[in-house]
Amino acid sequence: MTETEIAMPVEAPEMGDKKKFADSNSKGKNRKPRPQDDFDPSEPLVKPTEVSAPDETEHNAAVETLKKKIDGGEEKIKALDAEIEVLKGVREKQNAATKGLSGELRAFRDKIKEKQVEKDGLQEQLALLTDKKKQMAERIRAQRKSKPKSDDAKIDAGIAEIQRELETSTLDLKTDKEKINEIKKLTAQKDTNKELEKEEAALKIKEEQHEEMFQKYKTSKDELAALRTEERAKVAALDAAKAGAVVEGEGEASEVGNANVKIQQILGNKAEIVQQNKAHRAAMKELSVKVKIKFAEYREYQRAMAAYKDKMDRVEYAKRRAEQQERYDKMKEERKEKISQDKKRSEDKKRMEKRFGAVANGCQTYVGGLALRVEEADLRSHFEPFGTVTDVLVVRDNDTELSRGFAFVTFEQEDMAKSAIKEVNRKEIKNLCPPHGRLAIKIAEKSRQQKEWEKANPGKCPKKAKDEPKEDKVDTKEDDKAAEDASAADKENDDKPQEGGKKKAKGEKKQWEATRDNWQAENGADVKAEEEAAPAEPEA
Repeated sequence: MTETEIAMPVEAPEMGDKKKFADSNSKGKNRKPRPQDDFDPSEPLVKPTEVSAPDETEHNAAVETLKKKIDGGEEKIKALDAEIEVLKGVREKQNAATKGLSGELRAFRDKIKEKQVEKDGLQEQLALLTDKKKQMAERIRAQRKSKPKSDDAKIDAGIAEIQRELETSTLDLKTDKEKINEIKKLTAQKDTNKELEKEEAALKIKEEQHEEMFQKYKTSKDELAALRTEERAKVAALDAAKAGAVVEGEGEASEVGNANVKIQQILGNKAEIVQQNKAHRAAMKELSVKVKIKFAEYREYQRAMAAYKDKMDRVEYAKRRAEQQERYDKMKEERKEKISQDKKRSEDKKRMEKRFGAVANGCQTYVGGLALRVEEADLRSHFEPFGTVTDVLVVRDNDTELSRGFAFVTFEQEDMAKSAIKEVNRKEIKNLCPPHGRLAIKIAEKSRQQKEWEKANPGKCPKKAKDEPKEDKVDTKEDDKAAEDASAADKENDDKPQEGGKKKAKGEKKQWEATRDNWQAENGADVKAEEEAAPAEPEA
């Protein structure tokens, strides 16, 4: 029998790469499975139906039981063959002692064979006569049905009457012809009657022959039956003679009885044992076939399980690869976002530096009273006619990304900013203001960050004379009121709780230490822009 355990081939690792070799020697968790083009890891896997290992011990026990039965039958057959050989010798001696009776029985059986041949011949002749008699009877029946038999005396009288009319009467030629045709019909009818009579006579002869042949067949059959009865009596007498025969020098032969009958009985027993051995061999072959099928199914199950585990490894590997790819993509996106944030932070820093320089030169203006959805491009396009606009900043809400109602526009020179203030302040601009609203514009006042920056970068700030007159402030009460409204809106948005944080207390400011750059990096460019751009309270 084949072994129940089948070793599956293992893919050898590449010796060139030590790391791959070490991974392949592990328990298979990190081993890369073999590639397979037609395998789709997304398809659901169905575990093969479990097949138990064949019980070879049970099979061997059943085979051994059948072998013992077959060996026992063979031993019995050998014993019966030996007994038959002994009986054959006794039969020969009995046949010699009853030779006269045997010869008489053979002669009598030859006589029976001759009688059987005679009987078979008579049976064949009787069958032929029966067929001929049936055919003749059918033919006569058909003729009588088509042409009924008439009386010959009436036919002769009719013919004589017509002949007298032809001899004595003076009929025309046509009538004579008709009379002659009638005579011909009557004559043909008479001839038909004669033929039927001949057929009936022949049928009667056939019936007599058939009856005679049947009697002969019956006599032969009875004689043959009597001979058979007599044969059976002679056979019984011969068997009795053989059973009671005493062979000279062989007294035990008379005790055996009829050796021929004994041999027939033993041969019947031998045939039964041979049939039993055939049945046992067939059962043993069936067991062998069944166990082979079980081993084949078990080997197929092992191969299927190995392929299933291999596919599961591939699915797990594909899953790990997908997770790795997902982490890699996430990390890549985070890296891109960080680079983008760094770039934005750098641009914001440069922009803040530029804005601090512009405010230091007095070129940045504060624009209040803006609509919610105003854009930097709208402000730039509106203020560019007054001079070169170097920067535009619309202060937006962190959550809604909508305008908080004010912005900062930076001009290249201070006179450009003043010109814009003069032309635009307290004006209603449709694409910049809300309905019925007006712009409030003035020079942006310096915030605390602005003052810190100027203190830290004295070389980038312009030198002003001590007797330089102060800037003219807009003393219009409406302008101050618009600025206050814009500042109040700004403070209201500042007081709203931010995402992930608590609401600021009134008057509370962000604490910062060390340099301005550290505080800026910690709080972000948007917060810096709002705080540095927040206008001071207008003087009363």
